[in-house]
Amino acid sequence: FLISSLYIFTMAKRVGQLALLFFTDSVTAKTINVKDSEYGAVGDGKKDDTVHVQRAFDALEHGDHLVFPSGKYRVGPISFKGHDKCDNVRIQLQPGAELHMLDDKKKFKQYSSDKVWIKGSDCTNLQIDGGKYYGHSHAWPKLHSKNDDRPRMFQFSGMTGLEMRNTELLDSAAGHIHISNSVHVTIHSVNLSTEVQDNSDGITLVDTKHATVTDATVHNGDDCLKLAGKCSDVLFSGCHLSGGHGLSLGGGSDILEVEDVKFYDIHLLGMSDGARLKITPETQGFAKNITWQKLRMTNVRTPIIVQTDYDAQHHSHSKSFKFGD
Repeated sequence: FLISSLYIFTMAKRVGQLALLFFTDSVTAKTINVKDSEYGAVGDGKKDDTVHVQRAFDALEHGDHLVFPSGKYRVGPISFKGHDKCDNVRIQLQPGAELHMLDDKKKFKQYSSDKVWIKGSDCTNLQIDGGKYYGHSHAWPKLHSKNDDRPRMFQFSGMTGLEMRNTELLDSAAGHIHISNSVHVTIHSVNLSTEVQDNSDGITLVDTKHATVTDATVHNGDDCLKLAGKCSDVLFSGCHLSGGHGLSLGGGSDILEVEDVKFYDIHLLGMSDGARLKITPETQGFAKNITWQKLRMTNVRTPIIVQTDYDAQHHSHSKSFKFGD
């Protein structure tokens, strides 16, 4: 009887805690509209809305829903961090909503010296849904490589449970989506398109595990879909790629450890490389259980390329790298 009573009491206490947690989340979670008076975004395609949009991001708390109504929002660099603050948050661009990166380079740099337009870190269960993002590449011509100041569009790090969907990234000045040190990433139904050639990578995953990229359309001049660093359990499928360097593993880094990776059911059109693995003479690590399957290549100069001397002019010491499966 005493054991049963204790069990019932413990379970009742636990149910009460869960109910309190649910009730608290339901009460505190809110919808933030960037055009509300306390944030003040205009979205007329003329006014600089950077301060107002950043204010809305700064107001985000656990479970909130950030909404961009129809409009054209001109914004400079935006950043946000998690650590419970941006957990279980949904960022939604409603039909007709567009974010335009400032085409005034000097003004953009006054907000931040980072070469990133939208930067997020350390969030859990973040959703980004809908809308169009314009990079206005004409305002960011490539400078000398050491002074290249072109910002990539999205950069995420330390994410757990990131989902990005129904989104268009257009006319980027540099890379599109760069994700690092993250787990459980899902990207689907996205369209990335730019005429920029150098460093215009489409979707890049670095040090990321348990990721799925489906129904992505990428047109660019560099790596379309890419893995680097330490990555495992990654699937790319149902994608349409054109103009770039195809499906890439590796690059100029000294470490590459990739396993359980699959590129499946992908169409590649009019590009230099198809299935690609590239390492430097110094790169250490391994590539194992890698599958390129059901690829349809049209006008691809080199359908399969394994390059072990990538960026060789900057490396002189040969080290071991293991291939398998």
